[in-house]
Amino acid sequence: FPPLPLTSDIVQSGTAQGKRKDEPREKFMARITHLRLSAKKLTSLANLGTMCPALATLFATDNRLTTLAEPTGIPQLRSLKALYLQSNYLTSLDGLAGCPMLEKLYVDGNYLRDLSGLGGCPRLEELHASKQRSEAPLQLTLEDVAGFAGVRLLDLSHNRLEDLTALQPLQCLEVFDIRENLLANVEALECVNMVRVAKLDCQGNPFLKQPKVRDSLIVMCPSIALLNDKEVTDKEKQFVKQLIVRRNKANGRSTTLD
Repeated sequence: FPPLPLTSDIVQSGTAQGKRKDEPREKFMARITHLRLSAKKLTSLANLGTMCPALATLFATDNRLTTLAEPTGIPQLRSLKALYLQSNYLTSLDGLAGCPMLEKLYVDGNYLRDLSGLGGCPRLEELHASKQRSEAPLQLTLEDVAGFAGVRLLDLSHNRLEDLTALQPLQCLEVFDIRENLLANVEALECVNMVRVAKLDCQGNPFLKQPKVRDSLIVMCPSIALLNDKEVTDKEKQFVKQLIVRRNKANGRSTTLD
């Protein structure tokens, strides 16, 4: 793409905050907290951190961004809490270590090869990373996942995933989206801490063809309330527990089921 750098005119056009009378442009931009820069054909966010150091929310979807690591850009946004970067051309998340306040990150529809680079974001609660368009499937490692172990919402749908072993560090997961992946067996989820998961969507995976798979998922997720877009009632949970106990008793196994 031909370079299209970020300018002060583009920044000023992307905020609803009003400029005070006789206020210098630099001072005005320095107090901007919310910025909408989507669909601007931007190839770079260099100097954004210098111009808008108080930025808390940034929408920069549908651009032509390939990196977040420019020193004067994202790494200087120490107050950033929500970052929307869907449908760009990012291949890595390098640069986000400079955003310790980040809580929500949307990077769906990029070209990420992995999810490294989030170790400097201890407050991250939501990670939306579906539909990566890289030639190879998204790679997950224990080390990378440890960098966002506190997330409550994780969307990894449409990523050609065959294994979830690397998700073992996750401890706080409440919403988990793994639709349209290549998980062959429901046992693939056993390595994930599902105790707090209230909403699980795994539609489009091969393992859903296994018998009694809904029962298995309900037992695996004691806090589940919505499974594959269908409500899970307390009555259904109790029925499944009793069914598993009877099944285990018939097979001579322990009947204890928490």
